[in-house]
Amino acid sequence: MTNAQGPAYDSLKEELASTKNDTLKYQILGRLTFKYLFNYPDSALPYIHQSISLAKQMESDNMLSATYHWYAWYFIEVGDYAQALLVEQEALKLGERSGRYVTVASTYDGLATIYQGAGDYARALIFLKKGLSLLESNAKTPVKKNAEIEVGRTYVTLYNGLATNYTALGIYDSALASARICDELARTFLDPGGWAAASYLFGNIYLKMKEHHEAIRYYRQGIAQATRDNNNKDHMDNCTGLAKAYKITGEYDSSIYYAIKAIEISKSAHNSIAKLDALQLLAGVYQLKGKNDSTVKYLNLMIAARESLFNSQKIAQIQNMSFTEEQRQQRILDDQAEYRNKIRTYALAAGLLSALIILILLYRNNRQKQKARLKVEKAYAELKSTQVQLIQSEKMASLGELTAGIAHEIQNPLNFVNNFSEVNSELINELVDEANKGNLDGVRCIAKDIKDNGEKITHHGSRADSIVKGMLQHSRVSTGQKELTDINALAEEYLRLSYHGLRAKDKSFNADLQTHFDPAISKVAVIPQDLGRVLLNLYNNAFYAVNEKLRRGDKSYNPVVSVSTEKLNDKIKISVKDNGTGIPEKIRDKIFQPFFTTKPTGQGTGLGLSLSYDIIKAHGGEINISSQEDEGTSFYVTLPL
Repeated sequence: MTNAQGPAYDSLKEELASTKNDTLKYQILGRLTFKYLFNYPDSALPYIHQSISLAKQMESDNMLSATYHWYAWYFIEVGDYAQALLVEQEALKLGERSGRYVTVASTYDGLATIYQGAGDYARALIFLKKGLSLLESNAKTPVKKNAEIEVGRTYVTLYNGLATNYTALGIYDSALASARICDELARTFLDPGGWAAASYLFGNIYLKMKEHHEAIRYYRQGIAQATRDNNNKDHMDNCTGLAKAYKITGEYDSSIYYAIKAIEISKSAHNSIAKLDALQLLAGVYQLKGKNDSTVKYLNLMIAARESLFNSQKIAQIQNMSFTEEQRQQRILDDQAEYRNKIRTYALAAGLLSALIILILLYRNNRQKQKARLKVEKAYAELKSTQVQLIQSEKMASLGELTAGIAHEIQNPLNFVNNFSEVNSELINELVDEANKGNLDGVRCIAKDIKDNGEKITHHGSRADSIVKGMLQHSRVSTGQKELTDINALAEEYLRLSYHGLRAKDKSFNADLQTHFDPAISKVAVIPQDLGRVLLNLYNNAFYAVNEKLRRGDKSYNPVVSVSTEKLNDKIKISVKDNGTGIPEKIRDKIFQPFFTTKPTGQGTGLGLSLSYDIIKAHGGEINISSQEDEGTSFYVTLPL
């Protein structure tokens, strides 16, 4: 790694080594971080870590939030958006806790940059507008150019993001308006000579508007400004933009020159996105020049770079963390609702106890048989009504846990549909270009890609459709009609939904899921909604058991939940096993009794296993248990074919 050297860096390092004041030391660390971050991001990392330690030592939520914000920018610079999102979400929590609106607005800008880099422009716009709204409602003066320096610089980055997103969405009038505000504020709060990133903005907008000479002028201006400021990131961006413009205007040698220049800068700056753009440009230009060896070389480099940045695992991480952050924002309201639900549960339980006491007193003390019979019937009716309410409460709780899992499951296929649709739109434009050129081989190749993407859209759309149908089946009132059902698919579907339901409540929870399904099992006539509720109850109990054992702090413990199916002559057997806390022998015979639960008060009604027992009996099957305390529990469901 090449370290930047110079009087400014050396002076700051000497000042850092000599100062004893923690606040001043934190400020110097921040200045060093900023100097390195957009030129040599790896060299900024030690100063970021020192700032985090110092902020924790000083117990300052505001300082820690600001440092995490720059830590997220480090991950943005090296192209790790999943890690950037994780760190920026933590910065947002700390900023909210500190109560300092400028810090929170900065984290909104960071979150917008991350979603923008991942291609989610709609979500990025939401955060950008939230950041601007926060500044407008809290700033001492509504006139932006008169704002204090920190607020002014935050305005600059937010309008930069706004212009970038409007450009990507094709709203060029709004993009130009935002870019002009960004440029004006940058000349006020950053540098009177202009900001290279603002020049890059104008270049991108005019390039999209096909005003190529104007775009080239701004890119050249941005290169000069970046060179003046020794800013590698903006230098790379403007070089890549200029290479794109020259490719479009047919000046291929100039395009190659600036693309290679961007890649050379990336060796020290480590800006993966700009490097990927430059590699893609080189592959395209060499293809136009008919140099196949160079085309293949840069295509392979581009594919490797794209895979490291945007593989499916990283996309899934971003989606999961986005869902988790949305859950956190909603949890404040959910806690209030949960408290009210607990009060209702306690009231229902008290009502049930009162009804039972009345029933006993009537049996013992009323000597008039007819009158006693009438009162007993009335008390019994009240008891049944209370039981029905509790059973419905249990079903709704089950539906809520299922919904949390479905919300996570359905996000993935919908994102795939959106992404492949966007890719097809771009491919269709390329198809038209190739058709106009008369390149039939290119047209056939692109048409095949469009067809493949269409099949993927259909596949993931069908996946989302099946998830929604499964949810509707679970939530509707059972008709009691048996349907031919794929038991293996049903067992696997509810396992995932139960797991993600718990993950939605506790993002730190993880468990090893194991499945062993007998392919010899054909479709079986069952009531799918009812059997789904049984499986959901068994899975929820298994995850609860391993989570309780995990909380004991044994670092060597690995939580495991497994499900298997097996065909046994004229029956099928479903086994749900866990290596959790197990069930003590003295209460093992009581677990199928109504209202009996081992969970703390308010966390369970004791109806889950009781209902499951009744459902399996109604299907003509059996449900059995084997358990060993501190070793784990196994439930076995046997159903007739």
